[in-house]
Amino acid sequence: MAVEKNEAPHSRNRTRLRDVVRRLLRLVDARSSRDVEHEFVWRNVVGEKVRILDVGGSDSLLPLLFAKQGHNLTVYDFRLHTERHENLTTTQGDFLGNDLRDHCVDYVTLISVIEHTGLGSYGAPR
Repeated sequence: MAVEKNEAPHSRNRTRLRDVVRRLLRLVDARSSRDVEHEFVWRNVVGEKVRILDVGGSDSLLPLLFAKQGHNLTVYDFRLHTERHENLTTTQGDFLGNDLRDHCVDYVTLISVIEHTGLGSYGAPR
């Protein structure tokens, strides 16, 4: 399968491997920047069964972890999100052209997304 220069290959295994590396770093009292971001989200999402929109989260296990906690997650990304759970839905496409209703979620997460917007990263248009 050919991958365009600006499109990152995506797989469930790659996402899980990155999670294992982060866990190994913690064993030696080290943390990745992603750990800091995830900890911030965990501390600030409060309530039971909240509705969360994760923009650009196809490369993250965070949506799956929240779904397993009973929250309703929607991942919106150009790339396919390969994780599956009954509380997890995905929309593949351009978030800037979304047709979401006003007030349809309680929280929105954009972890490491804004700095890539408009640059053609991960197969997104420039």
